[in-house]
Amino acid sequence: MPTFVDLFCGGGLGARGAVRGGGIPLLGLDAWDLATKTYKANFPKSDVITDLIENVDTKALGKRYRPDVLLTSPECTSHSIARGAKPGLESSRETAIGIVPWVESMKPRWVIVENVNRMKKWDRHNELVETIEGLGYTVSDLFLNSADFGSAQARKRMFLVCDKQGSRVSREQLLALGPRSPLTAHDVIDWNANHISRPLRKSGRAKATLERADRAIAVGRH
Repeated sequence: MPTFVDLFCGGGLGARGAVRGGGIPLLGLDAWDLATKTYKANFPKSDVITDLIENVDTKALGKRYRPDVLLTSPECTSHSIARGAKPGLESSRETAIGIVPWVESMKPRWVIVENVNRMKKWDRHNELVETIEGLGYTVSDLFLNSADFGSAQARKRMFLVCDKQGSRVSREQLLALGPRSPLTAHDVIDWNANHISRPLRKSGRAKATLERADRAIAVGRH
């Protein structure tokens, strides 16, 4: 079974998908202690590190871990439209470049980079791709939507799927792996439970948020 190391692991939701696909987590890293505690609770056999990616001795870790897959989800907040008009931090965006020493030291067969679509517009996006290619990987640069793969939520994301053995993958190939019936939020909500809710339309709610909600409501009515 393929093994993986998980960078910017959060509580392990992405790792859960990898495990459902047959993967075995070896190590999760995140700077937030609550995230790594949650990850450890979800995957007790996995090691965890609570630290910034740039503070870790990747050469030492490369001698200990040789995963088949390196999963990475660099910081997205300074790329995301959810940030609104607030200026992004280049130091946040550059966490994507921080995965390169891990690739060099662990030499996995596969490297997966996931982020919001707007990362594609980052002026160092091509540099990242070219650096990974320079390490001997073939990179498939994809836009995917979780709703196309059985999720009740439309989350559009960029994925770099990097293979040391030279294969490429397309969105169409991934969609062909199995039929996926579209779901809506209505399909996954337990309508008999007592859920905490807040009014959608209230003072201070961002205009863009209301516009997205209105579009979703309009789709749900059809």
